[in-house]
Amino acid sequence: MLPRLEDEFVVVQGVADLVVMCDTEIWLIDFKTDHLREADLPAKVAAYRPQLNIYGAALAEIYGKPVNRRWLHFLALRKTEPV
Repeated sequence: MLPRLEDEFVVVQGVADLVVMCDTEIWLIDFKTDHLREADLPAKVAAYRPQLNIYGAALAEIYGKPVNRRWLHFLALRKTEPV
């Protein structure tokens, strides 16, 4: 069983690869270098979704704008997937 984190201070370190600052919203793109088959793409998108959600929450808090669009771009497959 995982510990409850409601009363904990958690630090997450990461780098958003590309952030597009629009007038009323933010777009976020993260590039991935995974070598994978196209059949594995849905699982990889699901695995990286929490990372983009954390980046999005941080950007929204810092800039006071919603992050309305998030994408993962898989370089090896040359595919961009919405998150």
